[in-house]
Amino acid sequence: MESREEAEKVIKKVDEMREAYVKKYAGTSRYDTRNYDLVINMEVRPRTRLLS
Repeated sequence: MESREEAEKVIKKVDEMREAYVKKYAGTSRYDTRNYDLVINMEVRPRTRLLS
């Protein structure tokens, strides 16, 4: 990779390809949480928000 911008383009393209694959073979979106038994939110939050 030459730059961050190129890396971001590759990531976006791969994400689009994965989404198309799931839509084609499963008939749904890979982002639809109803397709999963367990969903864990790994979003980083400030410690103060976690304690309140």
